[in-house]
Amino acid sequence: MSFQLSNVWQVLGPFPIGMREQDFGADPLEAYGGFRKLKYSKQARFPSELDQSGHVGWTTTQSKDNVVGPLHFPDVRWQQNGTAFGWSIEQYQAWARGTLKITKQSSILIQLHNVATFYIDEKRYSGDLYGYNTTLHWVELEKGMHTLETRLVHDVRVFGGGNNNKGPQCQFSISIYPLDGSTMVDDTLFSHRHRLNNTATTTLVAREMIKDVLMPSFLRNVGFAGNYGSVAIHNLTMDSLQVVSIRLVFQAYSGYNHTSDVVTILRPAKLIQRSNHITLVKGQQRRIGFSFDLKNNTVHDEALFLQATKIHVKVIVSLASPTNTFTLVDDNTAIAATNWDVTKTNTDGNTDIHSSAVFSYTFLDFDGSVQYAKAKRPRTINGDEDKPVILALHGAGVDIEKDSFWTDSIDAQESVWIVFPTGRTPWGMDWHGPSMKNAFCALDGLVQVMDLLFSKSIENHQQSSDDYGWIVVEKSESFSIGDVNRLIYMGHSNGGQGAWYLATHFPDRAIAVVAAAGYVKIQDYVSYANWISHSHIDPLLFGMLESAYAEYNNDLHLPNMIGLPVFARYGSEDDNVPPLHTRKYVRLLNEHNKNPELVKVSSVEGKGHWWDSVLNDKEVNRFLQTAIQLPRRIRDEQDHFSIVTTNPASTGTVHGIQIEQLSIPYRKSGLSGHVDHDNGILVLKTSNVSAFRITRRLETTIIIDQMPFHQVDAYKGTLFRLDKNNKWKIETMKWPRRGERSRLSYGPLHRLYESSKPLMIVIPNIHRHQLPSSAYTTYHHLALQIAHDWYLYGGGDSMIVTDDHPIVAFEEIDLVTMGTEKIEEPFYRIYLGVGQDNHAMTQLLGLESNPVDIAIEKSSIQVGSRRFDGPGTGLELACQLLPRRTGMLVPEWVITSPLTKEQGLGGILGAGFFGNDWQAFGY
Repeated sequence: MSFQLSNVWQVLGPFPIGMREQDFGADPLEAYGGFRKLKYSKQARFPSELDQSGHVGWTTTQSKDNVVGPLHFPDVRWQQNGTAFGWSIEQYQAWARGTLKITKQSSILIQLHNVATFYIDEKRYSGDLYGYNTTLHWVELEKGMHTLETRLVHDVRVFGGGNNNKGPQCQFSISIYPLDGSTMVDDTLFSHRHRLNNTATTTLVAREMIKDVLMPSFLRNVGFAGNYGSVAIHNLTMDSLQVVSIRLVFQAYSGYNHTSDVVTILRPAKLIQRSNHITLVKGQQRRIGFSFDLKNNTVHDEALFLQATKIHVKVIVSLASPTNTFTLVDDNTAIAATNWDVTKTNTDGNTDIHSSAVFSYTFLDFDGSVQYAKAKRPRTINGDEDKPVILALHGAGVDIEKDSFWTDSIDAQESVWIVFPTGRTPWGMDWHGPSMKNAFCALDGLVQVMDLLFSKSIENHQQSSDDYGWIVVEKSESFSIGDVNRLIYMGHSNGGQGAWYLATHFPDRAIAVVAAAGYVKIQDYVSYANWISHSHIDPLLFGMLESAYAEYNNDLHLPNMIGLPVFARYGSEDDNVPPLHTRKYVRLLNEHNKNPELVKVSSVEGKGHWWDSVLNDKEVNRFLQTAIQLPRRIRDEQDHFSIVTTNPASTGTVHGIQIEQLSIPYRKSGLSGHVDHDNGILVLKTSNVSAFRITRRLETTIIIDQMPFHQVDAYKGTLFRLDKNNKWKIETMKWPRRGERSRLSYGPLHRLYESSKPLMIVIPNIHRHQLPSSAYTTYHHLALQIAHDWYLYGGGDSMIVTDDHPIVAFEEIDLVTMGTEKIEEPFYRIYLGVGQDNHAMTQLLGLESNPVDIAIEKSSIQVGSRRFDGPGTGLELACQLLPRRTGMLVPEWVITSPLTKEQGLGGILGAGFFGNDWQAFGY
């Protein structure tokens, strides 16, 4: 071994910290110079209200098998502290310090699990907070002793809370390996949370450079459930790499124990992205998507292939550097065949074929990445195109590939399909933003897969066979998944919250809701009341920051779902999501409906947070069967309705109306409607709405704020907008106007991760700007951390390019037309630069047509009429404000100060949004 990791760790803490506050700084030790400048001392004491003495000091703890903790603080009276604050007081922070001895100059692969950040000497790295075990950092170290430090936060949502007998149980682990091309990687390390198959390679370098092959299920006698796959590539070379091509070798086996080699097929795969977009800088990891088919093979080979009981897939990736080309091979991806017809039993004595109504399928997600979901087929296949689809949302931390209890928890329906999306990762984004889009794309993906596998007519079947290449099915009756715009939102825990979220923000796609143990919103689940920032921040600024996340306050948006049948359930002894949350939902819904008995709770006595029949008993199934038979337009007969939004970018159509623009963005806004069914008149009253579109209404006369419009063609997307005189008009010209914002270009910053393309991170070219090599090292490292976080927490893809890269100029964002209906959306990008280091950023902001009132000089930044020229906290802390997880209170622009490290939000000098004309407003 070329290194030695200490087994004694120095710990300092605990100190208070709020849920999701750590990325804003908020470290009390910064008042004393910061942890990394403090030396271990048994005598040193620091104030902390968590300890009964009011002070805490240094302790040491032993690690075992590279696991540190659980940490114990015997002088903290957690139960007493929780009397006033509940389990949110258990959200503490502490620092831990160890050493890493390097015996010779070495490259290592390292990751810390269950922490958000760690430091090797002075350099910050992103940790693996949720313990996904999917990423490692490549670090080059000189011979000698190095310091390894981490800021440990007891995240109540991750580690749990309320265990007052033992106190919070918090620990972290270290994965570390030499990168020398000879050491084997522990097979348990890469138990990838998302992949569908096992992988194995021979050496550490090979294992790390190609891994985690994603392929769909193989349905025996039917075909692959999708024609998309992906493979993760980690660039562990000194140069940038470009993926040139991918080839696949399929080996199909059949018979008892898969001993018969049926057929071998070599096929080129097609890259999803253009090859010149698939570049990996040194140290970067990306998931490369591809499509595949088995065309041009003999009918005999296809027939044998479809009868296989196991498919072995070899993935061959060709790459090129500026000076070389080489190939990576993953040779051990095996897919066990799944019996499509679950009513048949095996008669050939082969017990290895998985017979199940559940299978995995792959599809292209909203950003062009290849993702997967699971589907449970109904007992009866039919061609009913009006039947609903059940969209089942899992709880936090549930891996739907490994955790079969989730797909087993909902009973197969007679003729209705059930879709189990991943949300892109086990924790996802609380079914907001990217996770929400992933859920809806999973529905469309299943339709496309089934259209390939099965036909609605002989003609379509023949075309499908020609296109797909390996479909050999008998002529069948009509086939349909159903109507993916008639959904039953269903979920448990975080998925229960997700069901409430989708119902309140996309109610027109729903016919019913089944929500079990769902919380109201993240700041109510683990209260934000204990944020350090509250002791320092101007309340007006905090309100501005809270506006960045108000769109996810489900309780605020409950009026949107009035009229939807709701089944709300919890276990009476739930100690994970308190039943109070569900009861609050029901109270508010009944208040909005003016009917105290309309929605009732299903409280199951003696049950906790989860039990096997939570979504599968007589009461649930009775509700589902009733919902499945509901008419197509269950809310059309309502006389009165309300629409509420704070951000139409995250709110779909409600009662056939899509809000397109707010008079003042990010304020509570909406419409109230009254319907005269006999005369076909819709009366609307608006609040802070400046544009909306009719997508589906039956009325021909609409009165808006007492202004009548007759003979409205409600099915043609009629757009109403306020003119300069504050009068409503029907828009007949292209809208929005140049330089005008709408929901298509609204933020806040977290919408950066909803791009239809990979995230583009633009860093300065040091040679062009004559910057020192250390500057490039800094920018390169920060870009790697940003890309790492999107890859880890959101299953996303990133491109890292220099500011003179041709794609930056070719794809340059036009802020004037951004948000209009363009043929192709631009890349969303992050520019890294201090002052005018980044040429592409300064060029963009300097355009005469640029309406955004931000100016960046060498030593100052101006937002609107305000100029900020004091010393900041540096680029590193600004990068940490990118909302890599949910619950981050980050609007559209933020200016920090050195006090942010200590006071969190209290150190923010200014923050806010951009109006409809791109002019800044805020604090």
